[in-house]
Amino acid sequence: MRMLVAEDDAVSRTMLVRILGAMGHQVHATQDGEEAWAAFRRETFDVVVTDWLMPRLDGLELTQRIRGLRTGSYPWIIMLTGMDFAENYRRTMEAGVDDFLTKPLDAELLRVRLTVAQRVQRMNEHVAALTAALPICMHCKNVRDSGDRWRRVEEFFHDIDFSHSYCPECYYEHSLVPELSRMRDGHAPTDGDAALVLDRSVLAALAKFEEADSPGLVEDLVGSFTESAGPLAQAVRTFGDTGIVDEDCRRRLLRFATRCHDLGLGRLAAALEGFVKLGPDEQLARHREVAAATVAEFEAALAALAEFGPAPVARPAADVAQPS
Repeated sequence: MRMLVAEDDAVSRTMLVRILGAMGHQVHATQDGEEAWAAFRRETFDVVVTDWLMPRLDGLELTQRIRGLRTGSYPWIIMLTGMDFAENYRRTMEAGVDDFLTKPLDAELLRVRLTVAQRVQRMNEHVAALTAALPICMHCKNVRDSGDRWRRVEEFFHDIDFSHSYCPECYYEHSLVPELSRMRDGHAPTDGDAALVLDRSVLAALAKFEEADSPGLVEDLVGSFTESAGPLAQAVRTFGDTGIVDEDCRRRLLRFATRCHDLGLGRLAAALEGFVKLGPDEQLARHREVAAATVAEFEAALAALAEFGPAPVARPAADVAQPS
């Protein structure tokens, strides 16, 4: 990737250029923010690595100028600082910083963060290519053809057979939540024992309702849960590698905790609720530890549900061992 470095300390700048060059990146080094800003207006860079405190123009102002410049690309900006970043986290993110590293610089951590930046750049390029070739309405998802007519996506891709279905999240929201609400008749759900991987009393209540009035409810809840769990567990693993989690991922995990309560998966629900409450300092210091613990709870929950088989209601309660 093409990298722009803004660092006023000569030793730090030389070391950073050497590290990035050894990783195979093309590096343009500058001595302060003003020099970096001039270089950015002349050339295109995939990543900007900038110190925070610099003469003439600091890293925060440089970031704001870059984000205010309308270009067809999105440069990934990494802030370097020796200050306590936890106190300034929100300020830098609002300015447009994507990631940060503390001094002294950890070369291996920098490599990991740049791997994430490279993925984002590739995705941006892919999205840019798609939007350039295929204009799509952001609301109805109709596609504009070469004659400037807006057509349904199924009509536009007339040679492709489309199979319409629910994704697991929509199926849960639109089909399973109404059934759960009907079962509870307006009452709050029973969360189950938070100390247990799986509280079978919750599943027993679901099974009773299923048998009386909602065929297939438990199987559908378990199937939908299992299908959604894999991608979310992978998102948590990625957080463990990078220490980065966006707000959309936090919201998805918090919504998924509700589904854990639906099935009596108290320990996983507690782990997810704790995960989304991580502050910036905890996120930096404990990301590997927290991610490993949360993934372990995902695996334990899936293993516990698997013991019930595809149709848990069919198994007598006496034959089901209580998960620990």
